Amino acid sequence: MVYFNFVVCTANGFNVSYHRMSTCSEQTVIKVTGPSGTITQSSTTFSWTESNFNGTIVKYEYRKDGASWTNHGLNTSYTWSGYSEGPHSFEVRAQDDKGAYSESVKWNFTFSASESQLIVLKSDYSVETLDPNNWLSSYEIEIISNLYDNLIMYDGESLTDFLPMLSTEVPSVDNGLIGQDGAVYTFPIRQGVKFHSGNELTPEDVKYSFERSLLAGETYANWLLVHALSGGRFSTLDDWFRDYSGMMMSEALNPSGVPVSASAREKLIGFYENVIGKIIEIDGWDVTFNIGQSFAPFLSIIVHFSPAGAIIDSKWAKSNGAWDGEADGWWRWYSESAVSPLVSDEAGSGPYKLEAWNQQEDGIALESFEDYWRGKPSIDRVIINSESDHNRRKAELEEGFADIVDLNLSTALELQAEGKCKVEIYPVTAVHEIMFNWEINDSSPYIGSGKLDENGIPPDFFSDLHIRKAFSYAHDGVAFIDSDSVVWER
Repeated sequence: MVYFNFVVCTANGFNVSYHRMSTCSEQTVIKVTGPSGTITQSSTTFSWTESNFNGTIVKYEYRKDGASWTNHGLNTSYTWSGYSEGPHSFEVRAQDDKGAYSESVKWNFTFSASESQLIVLKSDYSVETLDPNNWLSSYEIEIISNLYDNLIMYDGESLTDFLPMLSTEVPSVDNGLIGQDGAVYTFPIRQGVKFHSGNELTPEDVKYSFERSLLAGETYANWLLVHALSGGRFSTLDDWFRDYSGMMMSEALNPSGVPVSASAREKLIGFYENVIGKIIEIDGWDVTFNIGQSFAPFLSIIVHFSPAGAIIDSKWAKSNGAWDGEADGWWRWYSESAVSPLVSDEAGSGPYKLEAWNQQEDGIALESFEDYWRGKPSIDRVIINSESDHNRRKAELEEGFADIVDLNLSTALELQAEGKCKVEIYPVTAVHEIMFNWEINDSSPYIGSGKLDENGIPPDFFSDLHIRKAFSYAHDGVAFIDSDSVVWER
């Protein structure tokens, strides 16, 4: 079975560039570590040092498979991930302050994958964080969704029907797991699930994951969870804290994230003990969310593909510097004075685990999780890299070095007509908004006469609730959706 939902691999190129340069044979770069012969690892590190340099080294350069030289600064190691099967070369040279280049040092190796591998090239792939609390882009959601599982997941392509995931049931009124008119949700937690660390998932991990997200600061995931777990009463943790304490977070903490007084400290501790810490209750293997009042989007906010509901390994997180789970001091993580270890590492239980992340090249390698509770994925390794050159992505697909690539639609359809690939076109969700400006500038040319006289409208026209409702009732949303079919090209 396959659980992967995206992926990418970079073609590292086979174009040879020729440069005219000055060299000094006495200056050399020496290999320290690196591969040789045939290897089965999809990621490998090269390291080097210099010898006999009379001047000062100003930079190192590397090139892969005879492509153009790339400036590597003064770094003396490089991790290459995502190369295709077959022979490869990696070269390094140094330049001194007089412009002279050393002779290059070269590694030759052959990659032979002993396991199934999926290679995908994306046009502008970039990942800055792996933390479910701090995701910034859809690329990061793709990665997080394969590293972590949530309590529930979507049923196929439906956006309204759910299936159990780390919960053994989807709460509903019929099964008795939604109570008090939608203010209480209970999830029976699946037993025997392992995290990538080997730790067993427990209800305590569920409680910790949601509380950590709530207390993590003003991020998108935090905003979603605050909205959901307050039953829609609050949009930010600051609003929630002010409702409890009568003061804002910025008034309780100084710019360094330290409570401004003993009284402020007590209010911060009390906010966790009396508010946040009481939302989620554990009874055996059941986890109950008390959200205060009915809030219809609750399940849609915590479902899989929403990082806000990702369940993390609390033991691993605490031991590696994340929030310690205590009421006293939680604000250190809200104020970001404590750095999250989950930015560059992971603590999930999903079908894939992190193998390597080359941030210099915007590349990530994931490997399948042998003990995944739904069974080991059929694709053993997935490599995601960025390749900005459209023609190179096309060539890598045609030559069989990549499995999935981003191409513009016209090119993709041409290749499909030639029998070189299969094009998949998927529906996308989009939000279109009509914004009503309550106070239009008097000098705006769009209000005509500025009066409701058939030649214009007054500047405060849309401040009238009935006017806004009239526009809403007059808008045929279904017809708009049906007529707004757009094929998005990269």
